Amino acid sequence: MKGRRKGFTLVEILITIVITGILAGILLLSSGNSIDKASAARITEDMNTIRTAVQMYMADHGNRWPGNLEELRSYLDRDPVPGLGGYTIENQDNQILWLSADLNDRGVMSSFAFRAEQGSGFFQGNDHCIPYQGNGPVTIIAARKGKLPPCDISLTPLGNDFFEIVEAMSSRMMDYYSEEGSHVSTWQDSRFTDIGLDMDFWKDQAVDGLIYEPHGQYVKVEPADENTLIRVTTAGGETKDLTSDLNWNIWIDVETGTGYYHNYDDPDEQFELDTVKVIRK
Repeated sequence: MKGRRKGFTLVEILITIVITGILAGILLLSSGNSIDKASAARITEDMNTIRTAVQMYMADHGNRWPGNLEELRSYLDRDPVPGLGGYTIENQDNQILWLSADLNDRGVMSSFAFRAEQGSGFFQGNDHCIPYQGNGPVTIIAARKGKLPPCDISLTPLGNDFFEIVEAMSSRMMDYYSEEGSHVSTWQDSRFTDIGLDMDFWKDQAVDGLIYEPHGQYVKVEPADENTLIRVTTAGGETKDLTSDLNWNIWIDVETGTGYYHNYDDPDEQFELDTVKVIRK
């Protein structure tokens, strides 16, 4: 009888090494991609923090533009993360204040380029409106005064402000209803993709202080943080200020265009959509 073979052959060892290398490479690529996305998200958060500081500075200084980042120091609740980007603010024709971040990581650049393709407001420079393509500083609008540049600048694929976004999202939801005979889901992630929206861009992500969500027959809108409130006027003429700390939100019926605050389909909490005011503190 032949004895049992002990150990592995050279071929088996080589195959094991190759497979292990492939798996390790896949893990590194996946991990690197997650780090890139996290860094890009943090840079965006930093830029939004600076943007809010700019608006607070202007409110305290008679709409005067800050000259540099140092002038905003007392308005920042935290400093931007070192090493991710070098931030600068720049005035253009006393109408638009641009905020730029110098990026030095190729993976982070690619993450911004991808988000720009999805409609995020990132641009290659402040003198034209070429969407960010991942090969230089990323620029966004920090504050607005007067008219925008003569080109299409969109914060989202659905528009720039509350009314544009709600109208466009409602239209997509009604198109879905006409085709499918039912409204979108009230909780599944498919409620975004069913109407052609990028879930990663919209789900739980703030657009100028508000979070938008397709929710069955309604567009749900809620303040993202304590720096934003939604002011509505009820049918009885009462003014309501809806804030995130009270867990307030509004609901817009996509079939009728009727708005409700806090609880949808409650006639006592109904308001006209054109009375909405979004206030950034």
